[in-house]
Amino acid sequence: DFSGLELLYRIKKINEDVIFIIISGHSDPQKTMAAIQSGAFDYLVKPLSQDKLLLSIQNGLKKSQNISTQKTEHLELQRNMDEISETLLFQKEALEREQARTQWILESAHIGFLVLDAESDEIFLLNQKGRTFLKLIDSCKQAYLLRTYQEIFPDKIVEILNKMISRIQGEKCHIDFGQYEFNEECIYHFAGYPILIGESLSSIVIVVEDITEKNVLEKQILQSSRLADIGELAAV
Repeated sequence: DFSGLELLYRIKKINEDVIFIIISGHSDPQKTMAAIQSGAFDYLVKPLSQDKLLLSIQNGLKKSQNISTQKTEHLELQRNMDEISETLLFQKEALEREQARTQWILESAHIGFLVLDAESDEIFLLNQKGRTFLKLIDSCKQAYLLRTYQEIFPDKIVEILNKMISRIQGEKCHIDFGQYEFNEECIYHFAGYPILIGESLSSIVIVVEDITEKNVLEKQILQSSRLADIGELAAV
């Protein structure tokens, strides 16, 4: 045997969305307030007309329908959010795999790549050959990203890069800088590429290729060709 309020408490614990209308034979403002605060939809006092009871039931049904609609919309929104999250996670993982693949390709390349911010001169990417060809100073071999190229390379390399970067910033186009010889042992070929966003220069890519063996081979071929020409002249 439960009072209306006790029954209300127990039902709301099972299902808080139940529309609960209390009909009492006594008008008690405190009980009315307690019932409404506990989740009752309406508190009616007898005697009451049929119209008043029907109106309360109709309003309760409307509220129940609104709650059901809101829950359905919430569930649909949650499903959509879950699908978006799964899609974003898949795209993130795919992007990470592609970045790892690109990083592996760049690290395995026989050409050096240096990518830096056009405004701050901070380095975004420097692959293994780039680190070798451009001679990272010892103190920066383990920490070179997001540092300026002036901080991490020897003065001679910085001097060359200064000229190249200045030209790219001015011309905003691909520039072939030709070859540079270091210590009479290594010959490197440099080229620069601008990365534009609209008309603004965002980043600069410097490409370095070791052409030492290529030059030696070309010289050998030229020397052989000259010797062959001399041999032909001597045979005449």
